[in-house]
Amino acid sequence: MVRHYTLCHAITNTYTTYLDIDKEDAERLGIKPVRYRDEDNYIYSVECPQVIAEQVKEKYGTLRFYYRLEYSADTKYLLETKKYPHLTNLNTAFHYYVDGAIHYAEVVTERKNEQKTDSYYN
Repeated sequence: MVRHYTLCHAITNTYTTYLDIDKEDAERLGIKPVRYRDEDNYIYSVECPQVIAEQVKEKYGTLRFYYRLEYSADTKYLLETKKYPHLTNLNTAFHYYVDGAIHYAEVVTERKNEQKTDSYYN
């Protein structure tokens, strides 16, 4: 079980980026303005969603990892407003990143199993 948690933790804590949001949303989220070039800017720190393992299985010696992404309440709110397409794009990219990392792990376990099988029969 510790390994599953470690995988989720490692995938989740990969990067943080920032997003300019409007004053109304910033006030709702309690974000203070940052003064730049005589303008108030409202910067939201976009953190990666938490990767939650739904199921981790081994089938025919190969890893199968099923997950869901859990977003913070603030990120959910901003996504629901549909005012920030860049945020949607970031979350889509993160989803692809997680899918790629999981696919890589599945392929590696498949190859390791093939090596064990080959050495058993040779």
